Amino acid sequence: MLIKFETNRNRPAMYIYFYLSNYFRNKMKKSHIVSIFIMVVLWMTLPLTAQETLIHEPPQSTYNEAVSLFEQKNYASAQRMFEKFKQQLNDPTNAFYENAAYFQVECAVRLGSKNAFNRATAFESAYPESGWMPAIRFELGKMYFKKRKYSEALKAFKDVSPNKLSREQQTEYYYKKGYCELQADRLDAAAGSFSKVAGTKSSYAQPATYYLAYIHYKNGDYQKALEEFKALTNSR
Repeated sequence: MLIKFETNRNRPAMYIYFYLSNYFRNKMKKSHIVSIFIMVVLWMTLPLTAQETLIHEPPQSTYNEAVSLFEQKNYASAQRMFEKFKQQLNDPTNAFYENAAYFQVECAVRLGSKNAFNRATAFESAYPESGWMPAIRFELGKMYFKKRKYSEALKAFKDVSPNKLSREQQTEYYYKKGYCELQADRLDAAAGSFSKVAGTKSSYAQPATYYLAYIHYKNGDYQKALEEFKALTNSR
């Protein structure tokens, strides 16, 4: 779920978050603590109309508009709006600037843009410790896979937390990871990945079952290989 900035008094607005996100990147200092306390108190004492004015002005309003466009799947417009927000904010160390950069990658991927790979690798270089990195690595892995660069794809997939993916993404993840492992002649690892896909209702289930049968055959386990081949035949 994307984060929007709201006017509720229990949710301090964007400029306070901007300050806090930058603060936590630095060492704990007494002056920081005092400054944060003063800013929060000042915010909480602002009239609601004043809070609303801040929320509806750039860069806050620009970010919210970009989020709305993304949620509406208007990725081209969202990408442009996130770029506008970054230019207005002009602070790459800020957490919301980082968020905008990540969602620009997502927009590029979903649009099938030629620059999607470059955007993803640029994000990886700029924010190697980002909480978005597992998602970025998943997208990078898929793009490497499409380019048939299986060793690079496997490295990317290793940094992905599959439990944070949707069920549909998990089947894609395990199938493509398994195929990369098969290409690297890591048969046991590949069998483990393919076994998580075989038997599902995914479009990857049949090819996963085939490769699983192939691995059993190559390992000399002919009975298991036969069972998998029969399962493949019965599923057609």
